[in-house]
Amino acid sequence: MSASRGGWRERPPEPSRLWIRWAPALWPGPEEPWIDLAAGRLGASEPPASGWSPLPAALEPDVLYLPPVAPELAAERHALARVARERGHAVIWQAPPGPAPEVPEGAVAAWDLLAAVTGAAAWPAAALPAGGVALWPLAPGIGGTPESWAAGLARLAAAGVEAVAGVVLDLSPADRRRLAARTDEPFSGPLFHGAAPDWRRFAGCVRASGLAWGLPRPAAPRPLALQERNREVAGLFAEAAERWAEAGEPEAAGQELWRAAREAERSGRDLAALAREGQVGLLPWLGGERRRFVEEWAAGGRPRLLVELEERLGHGAGRRPMAGPGGER
Repeated sequence: MSASRGGWRERPPEPSRLWIRWAPALWPGPEEPWIDLAAGRLGASEPPASGWSPLPAALEPDVLYLPPVAPELAAERHALARVARERGHAVIWQAPPGPAPEVPEGAVAAWDLLAAVTGAAAWPAAALPAGGVALWPLAPGIGGTPESWAAGLARLAAAGVEAVAGVVLDLSPADRRRLAARTDEPFSGPLFHGAAPDWRRFAGCVRASGLAWGLPRPAAPRPLALQERNREVAGLFAEAAERWAEAGEPEAAGQELWRAAREAERSGRDLAALAREGQVGLLPWLGGERRRFVEEWAAGGRPRLLVELEERLGHGAGRRPMAGPGGER
């Protein structure tokens, strides 16, 4: 569940959602289908009766999501991005990869590939600005097949894309009809009856192509140093949780990693200081391997659990027993 604050929804930061914490509750999106990265579904086009909700000054600086808009609202969205950056937010700026995409200074571009993947638009051919990430939709009838992924990823690399995020979409019946109307797909087609592409397999294909999978968590200023340190280890726990799922490890143990990410994010205790003092084990949600995870991070290293997962997934290593988040094997 996400809380709403001044027209902006707060959501738990996750690597697969590009670490978004703040997303608009209502948004005047374009008429053509687009990926709602925060919600994991097709985006809606809300009528902009009075524009969109202004950015509350009290919104804690973090990763803020600005979805695509109709062309007539482009200048307003640029202005909103400038305000967000001035207030310390990291901005995820989503747009289709047009011939001359204009991205506000300091924003992270997220190129929406829905139209290209569904055949409604051409793949980007011209070089795109560096530092962005391509959003590849994954849903029944959408996303292609393992045989077609390599060609699409090669096109992206040639266009200057450095990172790809596979976005699993939960399509409603209305979403499916909306897409089918643009592709002339019958109701008996894979969009309505097919299986979703395996995101784990797609992630492996992305890495094998030499592209990065997702983005590191963007920095955001905090009034207290301990909050930024806790945010850092929370992000590492979230990365480990997603890599744990990608590696096909037990779901229950992965949920413990997600819990640790949530608890670290909102903790008022300095986890690094507790680890150095040998007191981190007093926190009930940090047991076994999760305690060692924090201790290794506090000592200046990358937690061993995360390193092992990255090595296995990044280098195609064979499956081997690993220590679980609770310390069991």
